[in-house]
Parts: sequence; structure tokens; C-alpha cells
Amino acid sequence: MIFQSPRSSSVFVTQVEDISPKIRRIRLGGERIKDMRWTPGQKIKLKVETYLRSYTPARVSSEHGWMDLIFHLHGKGRASRWAENVCVDTSVSFIGPADSMPFVDQPMDWCLFLGDETTLGLSMALLNSLPRTVRRFGAIEMASQDLGALSVLQLPLNPIQRDEYYGYALLQWLSLVNIPDGEGIVWISGEAQMVRNLRLALITRGLVPEQIKVKPYWSL
Repeated sequence: MIFQSPRSSSVFVTQVEDISPKIRRIRLGGERIKDMRWTPGQKIKLKVETYLRSYTPARVSSEHGWMDLIFHLHGKGRASRWAENVCVDTSVSFIGPADSMPFVDQPMDWCLFLGDETTLGLSMALLNSLPRTVRRFGAIEMASQDLGALSVLQLPLNPIQRDEYYGYALLQWLSLVNIPDGEGIVWISGEAQMVRNLRLALITRGLVPEQIKVKPYWSL
């Protein structure tokens, strides 16, 4: 993928907010963001130490020069540990944005979003950018301690508690949901095998592949 801007740009952490025990919202601010052209669903690459990690901004205000990133503090990688320990006024660099999950701006009656903890920023970016006339629904599978994050973020999605098998609870939820009539689109993102299973379940129920947009974020 081709970045709109290949240069690395420094910004600063301006806010750190704990949404739930393992979900944290971090706001970055700086003049670079005022110049940034961003479409919901695009990603940036955050530079942590000498590594680049991809994140989808949940919200961007070019007018005021800030963007929000939502982190799942799983503690298993450099970016997660950075987010867990970062303080206000810390300088950080990023490159991008670049295309990632496609935003669909064609007329639609409904949209369905399915994902896990790693997709909260993406879900906010996509769902909050749709016209109010579009019915928005779906579910996020999460650990029990983080189920309250959806209400704090004011997302119109159901919190589904994960059981022993990753993705199973979300498949069960989907099997009980009525797919509306009319023109609709589905976005699925998160753990790779979960994404594949959900896509297959929807095709089995009669949706066509063109309706289903997928983005595996990571793999077990």
C-alpha cells in the first residue's frame, strides 16, 4: 500500500484515558495532524522504539490537530507495553495514513460490524461516519472485564463475553441475529480465523461476498 505521506511525523500524547481495565484511549496532538488527509478505516503506523505498528484512528480532528487511538493492553508486544506506560507530553512518531479497511459511502439501509477488542477504534471510525439514517448494529467479543467499554465509547454494538474458545461466542450471537432486508454492508475485523469463520457463516446465510468487507488484524 502507498502512504499518502511517507515522512515520519512527531506528535505528542495529550490525553490518556482508561476506558476499562484493558482498554485505553490515547489522544495524539500536533501540527502534523492538521495537515493530515484521513478517511475512516485508514490506518497509521506508530513508531515504537525501532518498530512500526499499525493502528486505525478512532477519530481525527484536522481542524484542531488531534486523533484518538484505542489500545487493547494485552501486554504481549512493544506497542501494548508503550500504551500501558505512556504519559501525557510524550513525543511519538507515525507515518501515514494508508488504506486499510475500505469505507463504504454508497447508499445503504443497514450495516453490521463484528470484531474483538482490537477493532474498537475501527468500529468507531466506520460507524460514526455513516449517515444517521443507516441502521447500525453488531457485536464485539471481549473478555468479561472489558465489556463496559462499549457503553463508555457509546458504540451501538453488543458486548459479547468470550468463552473458552476464541470467536465461538460471537458466532453463536450471529446465528441468532436476523439479517435485515434492504441494501446492507458487513465489516468484520479482528483475529484471522474468527474473521474467516464469521465471513463463511454470513455467506452460508445468503449474503454475497461483495457485501462483506474483512480485515484480519492478528492471528492466534
